[in-house]
Amino acid sequence: MYRVKGLDPTGRGCRFTIYLNSDFAEALKSLSVPKRQENTKESLSKMMEGMMSNLKFSDDSYLLTNITVAGQSTGLDFYRERNEYEYHTHNVDTASEAMEIIAIFAKWGRIRPSRIERRFL
Repeated sequence: MYRVKGLDPTGRGCRFTIYLNSDFAEALKSLSVPKRQENTKESLSKMMEGMMSNLKFSDDSYLLTNITVAGQSTGLDFYRERNEYEYHTHNVDTASEAMEIIAIFAKWGRIRPSRIERRFL
């Protein structure tokens, strides 16, 4: 459903890109689940012990478009070019910030709506 490329927390900076499967992204975007968004935000906030600053979705869908964590505007943003769905980091300076973003993204990927789960597992 997604793959992470370029993550090297031992290198200079901690930039990486997450590539989302285009069919998976379209399926998430097609769902109108505003209540699910709120439940996900609560669940992830508990998991990260309140460290997560913000989580944004595309309109009322379940397609995640932004994660912001504590730091200097540290986070992950969604980009779509043609049929490519990507997330790029910004201002990620430490391994702990990178791992926090990866953990939040991975958890989001695991608590997707059941209608999507049946289709992609």
